[in-house]
Amino acid sequence: MRTVIAVTACAIALLGTAACGNETPVVAGSVSPGAATASPAAEVEGDVTAACVTIKDANRAMFDLLGVVLLLDETSTPQEAAEAAAKLKKSFSDNIKALTTAAGQTADSELLAAIDALVKARTAGIAAVDAAGTDGTKVAKAAVSDAAGAGERAVLGICNR
Repeated sequence: MRTVIAVTACAIALLGTAACGNETPVVAGSVSPGAATASPAAEVEGDVTAACVTIKDANRAMFDLLGVVLLLDETSTPQEAAEAAAKLKKSFSDNIKALTTAAGQTADSELLAAIDALVKARTAGIAAVDAAGTDGTKVAKAAVSDAAGAGERAVLGICNR
C-alpha cells in the first residue's frame, strides 16, 4: 500500500512541477509591445497563466513535504506522526491560501471551479489529518485523497493547455 501511495505522490509531484509549463505570468489586460489593445482572449489567457504560476509554486512546496509524510506507517512513533501531521496541516493551509490568491488572479470560470473543488479537498484533508491523531498510517492516508487527486488533475489540465 505504501508503494502505491508513494508512486501516486511522486506522479502528482511531477505533474505539479509541470503545471503551466515555464510560462512567464502575463498581467491581465496588459498590452504586448506593438499591439494597440489586448483582446479579451489574451486577457483570459493571461490571467489563467498568472493563476497557474501561483498554483505551481504552491504545489512545489506542498509536494516536497508529502514524500516525508507518506513514509509514515505503523512503525512510526506517535511523536513522528504528530510532527508530520502538524507540518501537513500547515502545508494544506498554505496551499489553500495560495489557491485563494490564484482564484483572485483569474476570471476563468472553469479554472475557478477547479480551484474551488481543490480548496474543498484540502479543507477535508485538514479534517482527515485531525481525525488521524498520532497514528502514522492514518496521517499518511490523510495526505492523499481521491478528491484532491481529481482537483489537482482538473487544475493541471487547465493550466497545461
